[in-house]
Parts: sequence; structure tokens; C-alpha cells
Amino acid sequence: MQLIIVFTVFGIFILKLSILTTIMCFALTGAATAEALKCEVTNARNRGWVPSEIIVDFDRKSGDVIVVDPITYHFMEGPVAGEVAESSKKDTYKWSIKNAKDSHGQKFSLNYRMTVRKPSMKMNITGQPLGFQGPFTGKGKCAPYIRKK
Repeated sequence: MQLIIVFTVFGIFILKLSILTTIMCFALTGAATAEALKCEVTNARNRGWVPSEIIVDFDRKSGDVIVVDPITYHFMEGPVAGEVAESSKKDTYKWSIKNAKDSHGQKFSLNYRMTVRKPSMKMNITGQPLGFQGPFTGKGKCAPYIRKK
């Protein structure tokens, strides 16, 4: 019974994330310089604090970055603004979960940093909780995310 409830809740979460992802991908569609990446974490040492999938929408002209992942979506109830540092060899994206509450009602913040190497698109991600033991890490690969029109 508990397993069915977990899968049902997870299914609802995935549906909400899919809807949110679609909405987020239209957020920067007006800009010709907007790019989106879908990154999958395949190797994580995280105790559940490194997302399995991350979508980053980045407008190179304005510098606007929007990030959505299951963990950020759960605690912030939507995508969050981020920042990017670009170079010829890699792009490094940063975003945060701020003043979220855990299951015991305790507030916490968590900073993420994801580096995507060029041209391989291999990525590393680190989640650093503020005031708690960490960091949590993961590795994976990113690919261009094609927006549905």
C-alpha cells in the first residue's frame, strides 16, 4: 500500500514537473540567443540531495538563467533564477534553494553549482547545504533541450 502511494505521489510530481518544464521553456522563447540544456545525473553521491535531472534555460544576450529540477521544484514550488559563468572550455551554472523547511520544520538553504564542459557536455554538480554536512556530488551529461512549439 505504501509503495503504491509513493508511486502515485511520484507520478503526480513528474506530471507537475513536465507541465512546469513546458511553461519554463516558453519563458525565454522570444530571445534568439536563448538556449536550453537538459542534464541527467547518472552517478551521484548525494543522499537524495542531487537532482537526477536538471533543465537550464539560458539567454546569452541578457544573461538570464532559469533552472528547474525535482528538488528545487519541491522546495521552491517552481523554477528559480540562477547565474552563469561562461568560458571557452566550460559553463558553470549556480542556483540556490533558500529558507526551505525540511520534514522536521527546520529551515535550511542549499547552493548548487553545475559545470558543463565543452564540447563533451559532461557535467559535474555539487550541492552544498549551508550549516550542514556536505557537499553532495554527481556526474552526468547534458544535451540541448529542444523546446516544443
